[in-house]
Amino acid sequence: MRQHRGASQWDFRIDGESDFAAKERRLRSQQLCGSCPAKAKTACAKIHADLVTEYSTSIPGIWAGRIWRDGDDSPKTPNVIPLYTHDDLAA
Repeated sequence: MRQHRGASQWDFRIDGESDFAAKERRLRSQQLCGSCPAKAKTACAKIHADLVTEYSTSIPGIWAGRIWRDGDDSPKTPNVIPLYTHDDLAA
């Protein structure tokens, strides 16, 4: 589908793109978002929220400087390693 409609630098995934190239492209896209005025970022975030509401599903891509992954309802966040207690590990 993405290839058929034409890929965009704002897409989360582009068919045939390597993982490394995708990460680099997403980073460049986020940096471009950083140069937008706050009013434009707010409008972009609102468009994304409206689309999510309208289609009742996540809308992947770069929206208002945040990366929204395919099939995910939350923006990309750093990996968090959960802390376990001794009792958790013994179970």
